[in-house]
Amino acid sequence: ERLAVNSFRDLYLDKLHARYISWQNDGFGQIRQEWLKQAHGLGQEMTIRLPETTYRGVFEGVDDNGTLIALVDGERRTFTAGEVHFGVS
Repeated sequence: ERLAVNSFRDLYLDKLHARYISWQNDGFGQIRQEWLKQAHGLGQEMTIRLPETTYRGVFEGVDDNGTLIALVDGERRTFTAGEVHFGVS
């Protein structure tokens, strides 16, 4: 079945608005839980590239602020920026 562009747009914006209101009223926790259910790469090797260095580790998720969490050399580290690639690169 085909879906008209305007119908798709309206449906998408309605869903986005509902998530935004949820975030404003209840914080990031519920959105984080829903996101983690579908997150790509959980438990997989990843590379995080920063301007001056590169880290390799295992993707553990995101914290309550949306900060990326990775296990790097046996240490749990957080990253707020960087190029993220899954697998060895």
